[in-house]
Amino acid sequence: MDRLSPENHLLITLIRTKLGEEGTSVVHSLTPKKLDWDYILRTAINQGIAPWLYYCLREFNGLVPVKVKMHLAKLAHATALNNMRLYQALKSVLVNFSRAGLPVMMLKGGLLTKEIYRNIALRPMCDIDLLIKKEDFKAANEILIRLGFRHEPHICPKERFEQFQGFHYYKADNLGIDLHWNFEDHYNFFSFQIGEIWQRSRKIKIAGIGVQALSPEDIMLHLCYHTMFAHTSHVGLRAFIDLAQTIRHYKDSINWGNLAAYAVNYKLSFIVYAGLFLTQGIMPRIIPEAALDKLAVNCTKSQISWLHKNRNMLFIPNKRTIIETHIWLRMLPQNKDRLRLIRLMLFPPISKTALYNSFPSKNITAYFKCLWEIYRNGFIKLITKAYSNLSGIR
Repeated sequence: MDRLSPENHLLITLIRTKLGEEGTSVVHSLTPKKLDWDYILRTAINQGIAPWLYYCLREFNGLVPVKVKMHLAKLAHATALNNMRLYQALKSVLVNFSRAGLPVMMLKGGLLTKEIYRNIALRPMCDIDLLIKKEDFKAANEILIRLGFRHEPHICPKERFEQFQGFHYYKADNLGIDLHWNFEDHYNFFSFQIGEIWQRSRKIKIAGIGVQALSPEDIMLHLCYHTMFAHTSHVGLRAFIDLAQTIRHYKDSINWGNLAAYAVNYKLSFIVYAGLFLTQGIMPRIIPEAALDKLAVNCTKSQISWLHKNRNMLFIPNKRTIIETHIWLRMLPQNKDRLRLIRLMLFPPISKTALYNSFPSKNITAYFKCLWEIYRNGFIKLITKAYSNLSGIR
Protein backbone atom coordinates (compact mmCIF):
# COMPACT_ATOMS: atom_id res chain seq x y z
CA MET A 1 0.00 0.00 0.00
CA ASP A 2 3.02 2.28 0.10
CA ARG A 3 2.29 3.64 -3.39
CA LEU A 4 -1.29 4.63 -2.59
CA SER A 5 -2.24 8.22 -1.88
CA PRO A 6 -2.97 9.16 1.78
CA GLU A 7 -6.72 9.25 0.93
CA ASN A 8 -6.79 5.75 -0.57
CA HIS A 9 -4.47 4.47 2.17
CA LEU A 10 -6.93 5.81 4.76
CA LEU A 11 -9.91 4.15 3.03
CA ILE A 12 -8.27 0.73 2.95
CA THR A 13 -6.90 1.05 6.49
CA LEU A 14 -10.36 1.93 7.81
CA ILE A 15 -11.80 -1.14 6.09
CA ARG A 16 -9.09 -3.32 7.63
CA THR A 17 -9.78 -1.87 11.07
CA LYS A 18 -13.50 -2.65 10.78
CA LEU A 19 -12.65 -6.18 9.66
CA GLY A 20 -10.59 -6.72 12.80
CA GLU A 21 -7.09 -5.86 11.62
CA GLU A 22 -4.86 -3.53 13.61
CA GLY A 23 -4.96 -0.15 11.91
CA THR A 24 -6.00 2.40 14.52
CA SER A 25 -2.53 3.94 14.81
CA VAL A 26 -2.32 4.33 11.02
CA VAL A 27 -5.70 6.08 10.95
CA HIS A 28 -4.56 8.51 13.66
CA SER A 29 -1.34 9.19 11.77
CA LEU A 30 -3.17 9.93 8.52
CA THR A 31 -6.18 11.99 9.51
CA PRO A 32 -4.34 15.02 10.96
CA LYS A 33 -2.75 15.56 7.56
CA LYS A 34 -4.46 17.72 4.97
CA LEU A 35 -6.67 15.12 3.37
CA ASP A 36 -9.05 15.71 0.48
CA TRP A 37 -12.27 14.67 2.20
CA ASP A 38 -14.36 15.49 -0.87
CA TYR A 39 -12.33 12.91 -2.78
CA ILE A 40 -12.70 10.36 0.05
CA LEU A 41 -16.46 10.89 0.16
CA ARG A 42 -16.82 10.74 -3.63
CA THR A 43 -14.71 7.59 -3.86
CA ALA A 44 -16.67 5.89 -1.07
CA ILE A 45 -19.95 6.64 -2.84
CA ASN A 46 -18.67 5.50 -6.25
CA GLN A 47 -17.35 2.25 -4.78
CA GLY A 48 -20.52 1.45 -2.85
CA ILE A 49 -18.84 1.58 0.56
CA ALA A 50 -20.22 4.85 1.96
CA PRO A 51 -22.37 3.12 4.65
CA TRP A 52 -19.44 0.86 5.55
CA LEU A 53 -17.16 3.90 5.82
CA TYR A 54 -19.66 5.60 8.12
CA TYR A 55 -19.56 2.68 10.56
CA CYS A 56 -15.76 2.57 10.32
CA LEU A 57 -15.44 6.27 11.17
CA ARG A 58 -17.73 6.14 14.21
CA GLU A 59 -14.75 4.89 16.20
CA PHE A 60 -12.72 8.00 15.34
CA ASN A 61 -14.76 10.91 16.69
CA GLY A 62 -13.15 14.29 16.22
CA LEU A 63 -10.85 13.16 13.42
CA VAL A 64 -13.36 13.56 10.58
CA PRO A 65 -15.08 16.76 9.38
CA VAL A 66 -18.63 16.97 10.72
CA LYS A 67 -20.20 17.55 7.28
CA VAL A 68 -18.52 14.42 5.93
CA LYS A 69 -19.81 12.32 8.80
CA MET A 70 -23.33 13.76 8.43
CA HIS A 71 -23.35 12.99 4.72
CA LEU A 72 -22.21 9.43 5.35
CA ALA A 73 -24.87 9.01 8.06
CA LYS A 74 -27.59 10.06 5.60
CA LEU A 75 -26.30 7.57 3.05
CA ALA A 76 -26.26 4.74 5.62
CA HIS A 77 -29.84 5.61 6.62
CA ALA A 78 -30.95 5.69 2.97
CA THR A 79 -29.27 2.31 2.38
CA ALA A 80 -31.16 0.78 5.31
CA LEU A 81 -34.51 2.11 4.05
CA ASN A 82 -33.89 0.96 0.48
CA ASN A 83 -32.81 -2.52 1.60
CA MET A 84 -35.87 -2.82 3.85
CA ARG A 85 -38.08 -2.13 0.82
CA LEU A 86 -36.19 -4.67 -1.27
CA TYR A 87 -36.52 -7.40 1.36
CA GLN A 88 -40.23 -6.68 1.82
CA ALA A 89 -40.74 -7.12 -1.92
CA LEU A 90 -38.51 -10.22 -1.87
CA LYS A 91 -40.61 -11.86 0.85
CA SER A 92 -43.72 -11.65 -1.32
CA VAL A 93 -41.82 -13.12 -4.28
CA LEU A 94 -40.36 -15.98 -2.22
CA VAL A 95 -43.76 -16.83 -0.67
CA ASN A 96 -45.35 -17.12 -4.11
CA PHE A 97 -42.44 -19.10 -5.57
CA SER A 98 -42.65 -21.48 -2.61
CA ARG A 99 -46.40 -21.97 -3.08
CA ALA A 100 -45.81 -22.75 -6.74
CA GLY A 101 -43.06 -25.25 -5.87
CA LEU A 102 -40.34 -23.30 -7.65
CA PRO A 103 -36.84 -23.78 -6.21
CA VAL A 104 -34.96 -20.49 -5.91
CA MET A 105 -31.43 -19.62 -4.83
CA MET A 106 -30.26 -16.31 -3.37
CA LEU A 107 -27.29 -14.62 -5.05
CA LYS A 108 -24.94 -11.70 -4.32
CA GLY A 109 -26.20 -8.82 -2.17
CA GLY A 110 -29.52 -10.38 -1.17
CA LEU A 111 -27.66 -13.30 0.40
CA LEU A 112 -24.64 -11.42 1.72
CA THR A 113 -26.55 -8.63 3.46
CA LYS A 114 -28.70 -11.01 5.51
CA GLU A 115 -26.41 -13.96 6.15
CA ILE A 116 -22.95 -12.39 6.28
CA TYR A 117 -23.20 -8.64 6.99
CA ARG A 118 -26.27 -9.08 9.23
CA ASN A 119 -26.92 -5.35 9.07
CA ILE A 120 -29.07 -4.07 6.21
CA ALA A 121 -27.54 -0.58 6.51
CA LEU A 122 -24.00 -1.75 5.68
CA ARG A 123 -24.27 -2.93 2.09
CA PRO A 124 -26.10 -1.01 -0.68
CA MET A 125 -28.19 -3.01 -3.15
CA CYS A 126 -29.79 -1.91 -6.41
CA ASP A 127 -31.93 -5.03 -6.81
CA ILE A 128 -32.28 -8.65 -5.72
CA ASP A 129 -30.66 -11.43 -7.74
CA LEU A 130 -32.30 -14.86 -7.78
CA LEU A 131 -31.19 -18.07 -9.48
CA ILE A 132 -33.99 -20.30 -10.77
CA LYS A 133 -34.14 -23.37 -12.98
CA LYS A 134 -34.24 -22.53 -16.69
CA GLU A 135 -37.37 -24.61 -17.18
CA ASP A 136 -39.20 -22.67 -14.42
CA PHE A 137 -39.04 -19.30 -16.18
CA LYS A 138 -42.62 -19.31 -17.50
CA ALA A 139 -44.11 -19.91 -14.04
CA ALA A 140 -41.72 -17.42 -12.38
CA ASN A 141 -42.51 -14.78 -15.01
CA GLU A 142 -46.27 -15.17 -14.43
CA ILE A 143 -45.82 -14.82 -10.67
CA LEU A 144 -43.75 -11.64 -10.96
CA ILE A 145 -46.20 -10.07 -13.42
CA ARG A 146 -49.07 -10.92 -11.06
CA LEU A 147 -47.17 -9.25 -8.21
CA GLY A 148 -46.94 -6.02 -10.20
CA PHE A 149 -43.42 -6.36 -11.62
CA ARG A 150 -42.83 -5.23 -15.18
CA HIS A 151 -40.10 -5.50 -17.79
CA GLU A 152 -38.82 -3.34 -20.61
CA PRO A 153 -41.46 -2.91 -23.34
CA HIS A 154 -41.16 -4.55 -26.77
CA ILE A 155 -39.00 -7.37 -25.39
CA CYS A 156 -39.79 -11.07 -25.36
CA PRO A 157 -38.99 -12.10 -21.75
CA LYS A 158 -38.51 -15.81 -22.49
CA GLU A 159 -36.13 -15.25 -25.42
CA ARG A 160 -34.13 -12.61 -23.53
CA PHE A 161 -33.97 -14.86 -20.45
CA GLU A 162 -32.59 -17.77 -22.50
CA GLN A 163 -30.14 -15.77 -24.62
CA PHE A 164 -28.71 -13.58 -21.85
CA GLN A 165 -29.13 -16.10 -19.01
CA GLY A 166 -31.19 -13.63 -17.00
CA PHE A 167 -33.95 -11.04 -17.08
CA HIS A 168 -34.66 -7.85 -15.13
CA TYR A 169 -38.04 -6.93 -13.62
CA TYR A 170 -38.93 -3.70 -11.89
CA LYS A 171 -41.74 -1.86 -10.15
CA ALA A 172 -42.60 1.82 -10.40
CA ASP A 173 -41.02 2.47 -6.99
CA ASN A 174 -37.56 1.35 -8.21
CA LEU A 175 -37.80 -2.16 -6.81
CA GLY A 176 -35.85 -4.58 -8.99
CA ILE A 177 -35.66 -8.36 -9.27
CA ASP A 178 -33.14 -10.10 -11.53
CA LEU A 179 -33.90 -13.70 -12.47
CA HIS A 180 -30.93 -15.81 -13.61
CA TRP A 181 -30.46 -19.41 -14.68
CA ASN A 182 -26.67 -19.12 -15.08
CA PHE A 183 -23.83 -16.83 -14.00
CA GLU A 184 -24.07 -14.33 -16.91
CA ASP A 185 -21.62 -16.17 -19.16
CA HIS A 186 -23.36 -14.90 -22.31
CA TYR A 187 -20.73 -16.14 -24.77
CA ASN A 188 -19.71 -19.38 -23.05
CA PHE A 189 -16.10 -18.51 -22.27
CA PHE A 190 -16.30 -20.57 -19.11
CA SER A 191 -17.73 -23.95 -18.11
CA PHE A 192 -20.19 -23.33 -15.31
CA GLN A 193 -21.98 -26.52 -14.26
CA ILE A 194 -25.16 -25.08 -12.82
CA GLY A 195 -26.53 -28.55 -11.99
CA GLU A 196 -23.52 -29.19 -9.74
CA ILE A 197 -23.93 -25.78 -8.13
CA TRP A 198 -27.56 -26.56 -7.30
CA GLN A 199 -26.51 -29.90 -5.83
CA ARG A 200 -23.95 -28.23 -3.57
CA SER A 201 -26.41 -25.54 -2.39
CA ARG A 202 -27.77 -25.46 1.14
CA LYS A 203 -31.06 -24.52 2.75
CA ILE A 204 -31.38 -21.22 4.62
CA LYS A 205 -34.18 -18.86 5.59
CA ILE A 206 -34.62 -15.35 4.24
CA ALA A 207 -37.53 -13.29 5.61
CA GLY A 208 -38.75 -16.49 7.26
CA ILE A 209 -38.98 -18.36 3.94
CA GLY A 210 -36.87 -21.39 3.10
CA VAL A 211 -34.60 -20.84 0.07
CA GLN A 212 -31.40 -22.28 -1.33
CA ALA A 213 -28.03 -20.57 -0.96
CA LEU A 214 -24.72 -21.16 -2.68
CA SER A 215 -22.14 -23.19 -0.84
CA PRO A 216 -19.31 -21.10 0.70
CA GLU A 217 -16.95 -22.16 -2.10
CA ASP A 218 -19.50 -21.25 -4.78
CA ILE A 219 -20.18 -17.88 -3.16
CA MET A 220 -16.49 -17.03 -3.46
CA LEU A 221 -16.28 -18.41 -6.99
CA HIS A 222 -19.31 -16.34 -8.06
CA LEU A 223 -18.08 -13.17 -6.33
CA CYS A 224 -14.65 -13.48 -7.97
CA TYR A 225 -16.24 -14.00 -11.38
CA HIS A 226 -18.62 -11.07 -10.90
CA THR A 227 -15.79 -8.82 -9.69
CA MET A 228 -13.01 -9.71 -12.09
CA PHE A 229 -14.94 -10.37 -15.30
CA ALA A 230 -18.73 -10.04 -15.52
CA HIS A 231 -18.95 -6.51 -14.08
CA THR A 232 -15.36 -5.41 -13.78
CA SER A 233 -15.98 -1.67 -14.30
CA HIS A 234 -18.92 -1.43 -11.90
CA VAL A 235 -17.41 -2.76 -8.71
CA GLY A 236 -14.62 -1.56 -6.48
CA LEU A 237 -13.67 -2.01 -2.86
CA ARG A 238 -17.17 -3.23 -1.97
CA ALA A 239 -16.55 -6.42 -3.95
CA PHE A 240 -13.36 -7.15 -2.01
CA ILE A 241 -15.11 -6.39 1.27
CA ASP A 242 -17.78 -8.90 0.21
CA LEU A 243 -15.07 -11.50 -0.34
CA ALA A 244 -13.27 -10.70 2.93
CA GLN A 245 -16.53 -10.85 4.88
CA THR A 246 -17.46 -14.15 3.23
CA ILE A 247 -14.10 -15.70 4.12
CA ARG A 248 -14.33 -14.46 7.72
CA HIS A 249 -17.88 -15.77 8.06
CA TYR A 250 -17.21 -19.26 6.66
CA LYS A 251 -13.54 -19.58 7.68
CA ASP A 252 -14.07 -22.89 9.50
CA SER A 253 -16.09 -24.53 6.73
CA ILE A 254 -14.37 -23.43 3.52
CA ASN A 255 -12.79 -26.30 1.61
CA TRP A 256 -9.98 -24.54 -0.24
CA GLY A 257 -9.10 -27.65 -2.21
CA ASN A 258 -12.65 -27.90 -3.54
CA LEU A 259 -12.62 -24.21 -4.45
CA ALA A 260 -9.43 -24.69 -6.49
CA ALA A 261 -10.90 -27.78 -8.18
CA TYR A 262 -14.13 -25.96 -9.12
CA ALA A 263 -12.10 -23.05 -10.49
CA VAL A 264 -10.12 -25.44 -12.72
CA ASN A 265 -13.25 -27.24 -13.92
CA TYR A 266 -15.01 -23.97 -14.79
CA LYS A 267 -11.90 -22.37 -16.39
CA LEU A 268 -11.83 -19.72 -13.67
CA SER A 269 -8.44 -20.32 -12.06
CA PHE A 270 -6.96 -16.88 -12.74
CA ILE A 271 -10.24 -15.08 -12.07
CA VAL A 272 -10.50 -16.71 -8.63
CA TYR A 273 -6.78 -16.27 -7.97
CA ALA A 274 -7.00 -12.57 -8.85
CA GLY A 275 -10.08 -11.98 -6.70
CA LEU A 276 -8.54 -13.68 -3.67
CA PHE A 277 -5.11 -12.11 -4.19
CA LEU A 278 -6.63 -8.62 -4.22
CA THR A 279 -8.77 -9.43 -1.19
CA GLN A 280 -5.54 -10.05 0.72
CA GLY A 281 -4.76 -6.38 0.12
CA ILE A 282 -7.62 -5.63 2.51
CA MET A 283 -7.16 -8.56 4.87
CA PRO A 284 -3.55 -9.86 4.86
CA ARG A 285 -3.13 -13.50 5.85
CA ILE A 286 -6.87 -14.22 5.53
CA ILE A 287 -6.27 -16.73 2.72
CA PRO A 288 -3.96 -19.72 3.16
CA GLU A 289 -0.92 -19.47 0.91
CA ALA A 290 -1.44 -23.09 -0.10
CA ALA A 291 -4.86 -22.18 -1.50
CA LEU A 292 -3.40 -19.42 -3.67
CA ASP A 293 -0.58 -21.73 -4.76
CA LYS A 294 -3.09 -24.35 -5.98
CA LEU A 295 -4.85 -21.73 -8.08
CA ALA A 296 -1.57 -20.23 -9.35
CA VAL A 297 -0.52 -23.58 -10.84
CA ASN A 298 -3.19 -23.11 -13.52
CA CYS A 299 -2.33 -19.46 -14.25
CA THR A 300 0.38 -18.23 -16.60
CA LYS A 301 3.44 -16.40 -15.33
CA SER A 302 2.49 -13.35 -17.38
CA GLN A 303 -0.97 -13.26 -15.79
CA ILE A 304 0.44 -13.38 -12.26
CA SER A 305 3.15 -10.85 -13.07
CA TRP A 306 0.57 -8.47 -14.55
CA LEU A 307 -1.66 -8.83 -11.48
CA HIS A 308 1.17 -8.07 -9.04
CA LYS A 309 2.21 -5.08 -11.10
CA ASN A 310 -1.31 -3.62 -11.31
CA ARG A 311 -2.79 -4.56 -7.95
CA ASN A 312 -3.12 -0.98 -6.69
CA MET A 313 -4.74 0.10 -9.95
CA LEU A 314 -7.31 -2.70 -9.65
CA PHE A 315 -8.29 -1.51 -6.17
CA ILE A 316 -9.29 1.96 -7.30
CA PRO A 317 -12.14 1.99 -9.88
CA ASN A 318 -11.32 5.48 -11.23
CA LYS A 319 -8.08 3.91 -12.48
CA ARG A 320 -9.64 0.54 -13.15
CA THR A 321 -12.20 1.66 -15.74
CA ILE A 322 -9.39 2.84 -18.01
CA ILE A 323 -8.06 -0.73 -18.37
CA GLU A 324 -11.42 -2.54 -18.29
CA THR A 325 -10.94 -4.30 -21.63
CA HIS A 326 -7.36 -5.19 -20.68
CA ILE A 327 -8.67 -6.84 -17.50
CA TRP A 328 -11.18 -8.91 -19.48
CA LEU A 329 -8.49 -10.12 -21.85
CA ARG A 330 -6.13 -10.99 -19.00
CA MET A 331 -8.82 -12.99 -17.20
CA LEU A 332 -9.43 -15.32 -20.14
CA PRO A 333 -7.32 -18.49 -20.04
CA GLN A 334 -6.36 -18.89 -23.71
CA ASN A 335 -5.35 -16.67 -26.63
CA LYS A 336 -8.16 -18.04 -28.80
CA ASP A 337 -10.65 -16.86 -26.16
CA ARG A 338 -9.07 -13.40 -26.11
CA LEU A 339 -9.30 -13.15 -29.89
CA ARG A 340 -12.93 -14.27 -29.77
CA LEU A 341 -13.70 -11.62 -27.14
CA ILE A 342 -12.15 -8.89 -29.33
CA ARG A 343 -14.23 -10.08 -32.29
CA LEU A 344 -17.41 -10.14 -30.21
CA MET A 345 -16.74 -6.64 -28.89
CA LEU A 346 -16.24 -5.31 -32.42
CA PHE A 347 -18.99 -7.35 -34.08
CA PRO A 348 -21.49 -8.75 -31.55
CA PRO A 349 -23.83 -11.47 -32.90
CA ILE A 350 -26.73 -9.95 -34.81
CA SER A 351 -29.27 -12.17 -33.01
CA LYS A 352 -28.21 -10.98 -29.55
CA THR A 353 -27.83 -7.38 -30.70
CA ALA A 354 -31.30 -7.43 -32.25
CA LEU A 355 -32.82 -8.98 -29.14
CA TYR A 356 -31.12 -6.53 -26.80
CA ASN A 357 -32.04 -3.47 -28.89
CA SER A 358 -35.49 -4.65 -30.00
CA PHE A 359 -35.19 -4.79 -33.79
CA PRO A 360 -35.83 -7.72 -36.22
CA SER A 361 -32.82 -10.02 -36.47
CA LYS A 362 -32.91 -9.88 -40.30
CA ASN A 363 -32.69 -6.09 -40.40
CA ILE A 364 -29.02 -5.64 -41.38
CA THR A 365 -29.39 -1.86 -41.65
CA ALA A 366 -30.60 -1.63 -38.06
CA TYR A 367 -27.69 -3.84 -36.97
CA PHE A 368 -25.04 -1.57 -38.50
CA LYS A 369 -26.79 1.54 -37.15
CA CYS A 370 -26.64 -0.06 -33.75
CA LEU A 371 -22.93 -0.88 -34.20
CA TRP A 372 -22.26 2.73 -35.16
CA GLU A 373 -23.97 3.94 -31.99
CA ILE A 374 -22.00 1.44 -29.92
CA TYR A 375 -18.68 2.58 -31.42
CA ARG A 376 -19.55 6.28 -31.22
CA ASN A 377 -20.86 6.15 -27.68
CA GLY A 378 -18.05 3.86 -26.59
CA PHE A 379 -15.42 6.23 -27.96
CA ILE A 380 -17.04 9.27 -26.32
CA LYS A 381 -17.39 7.37 -23.04
CA LEU A 382 -13.76 6.23 -23.17
CA ILE A 383 -12.44 9.74 -23.78
CA THR A 384 -14.71 11.25 -21.11
CA LYS A 385 -13.74 8.59 -18.56
CA ALA A 386 -10.07 8.84 -19.36
CA TYR A 387 -10.10 12.63 -18.96
CA SER A 388 -12.10 12.73 -15.74
CA ASN A 389 -10.38 9.74 -14.20
CA LEU A 390 -6.85 10.72 -15.08
CA SER A 391 -7.45 14.21 -13.74
CA GLY A 392 -8.69 12.74 -10.45
CA ILE A 393 -6.31 9.81 -9.99
CA ARG A 394 -4.74 9.51 -6.55
